Amino acid sequence: MGPVAPGRTISDRLIQALDHEVVLLSEDATIVDLNVAARKTLGGGEPGRPLGDFADTQRASALMTRAIGGSVFVPINLWLANGRTLKMRGRGLRDILTDEVHLLLVGDQRRDQGFSRLKQLVDELNEEAERRSRLQIQLQEALDREQHMRSELVHRVKNNLALLVSMVQLRGTDDSPEVIDALTSVRERIIAIASVHDLLDQSGEVDWLDADELIVSLCRQIDKSLAPEHVRIETSLDPLRLHMREAVPVAILINELMTNSLKHAFRDRDGGCIRVTMQVKDGGVRIDVLDDGSGIPEDARQGSGRRLSGVFARQLHGRLDCKSGDEGTCWTLRFRPRQIA
Repeated sequence: MGPVAPGRTISDRLIQALDHEVVLLSEDATIVDLNVAARKTLGGGEPGRPLGDFADTQRASALMTRAIGGSVFVPINLWLANGRTLKMRGRGLRDILTDEVHLLLVGDQRRDQGFSRLKQLVDELNEEAERRSRLQIQLQEALDREQHMRSELVHRVKNNLALLVSMVQLRGTDDSPEVIDALTSVRERIIAIASVHDLLDQSGEVDWLDADELIVSLCRQIDKSLAPEHVRIETSLDPLRLHMREAVPVAILINELMTNSLKHAFRDRDGGCIRVTMQVKDGGVRIDVLDDGSGIPEDARQGSGRRLSGVFARQLHGRLDCKSGDEGTCWTLRFRPRQIA
């Protein structure tokens, strides 16, 4: 405990000059002196009166006892009669003349400030958390609306394509063989596009689909609508996810190549096989459409279907090659698909 000489003059200088509460107590918690700020906060008080007249000293007695016997400040809370809590720090002071021990209590404004600042920070964090939560909800609602709208669009496109196929079929029932052939090609191309939207609609997706499932669906459709009974269609496909912007040209291209084989490869054969394979390796895709027919004439390989297939191969930033001979024809498409987001 640090020594200090008692006396009103020193007390007035040291205590009254401070703008926060200062109270000097005897060992029995009687007020020895206090400044104006303390008298105002306590709601009264004068030397000789017990501090207990203005605050609940029983609740703070343990800390006050600890503080009066030490030389370092101890945090002490005083519960005042007016219901307020006065945060103070206390330490012991020994009178070097009388050897009496006093308790010096000093208002600790920083404790209130620190708590207020902490409370402010907590409130700010809570407000920010609520703001972000509201924003997250709004973003999720916007995403859900967009997802619903895009799913509805996929569904409507699928239905419109199905209607278009029906219209083409009706138009081609009483025309010449050349017109029927042309309309059949148009119908199969529309069906190829519709297959993409049908898979998207079934899976609830709007952008990505399984390319292997798409190719299987195309092969089934062509087998059902175009392939003679003596021609088999087989597949061997690696799993692959494709974006719809790539799935559409892949579907149309495979449709063109298979249709071309059915038209030209088996004219002089009792049976045959068309095989579609897809290999995925090192980020690249290779799709082969093979048949074991008698080969495709050069003019058929350079016709409008071939030109259309070339357009879609370029759309995929890929390459389309053809090898044809007496033992059959092989069309090979190579491209690198975009990565799944």
